[in-house]
Amino acid sequence: MHAGAQVSYTCTVNPSGRTAFCSKRKKGSALVIALLFLGLFSAFAIVCGTVGSTSLSQAENQTASQQARLSAESGVLYLSY
Repeated sequence: MHAGAQVSYTCTVNPSGRTAFCSKRKKGSALVIALLFLGLFSAFAIVCGTVGSTSLSQAENQTASQQARLSAESGVLYLSY
């Protein structure tokens, strides 16, 4: 066992008042769960940022494409007069 590890004993008592069994448990599971949630939420934040950036790029490309098409169409109409 590690020098700094804390051990707690959990005992179960029968209805008759006798101790059924005791088990040793190491504390620290809350830290593991917190780190798992931190990793999960970090991955979610990265995905949201990437999706947002991609959507912004697509909108900019669509705007530039539409502007180029309208400019070309305007040029053709100007030459037809």
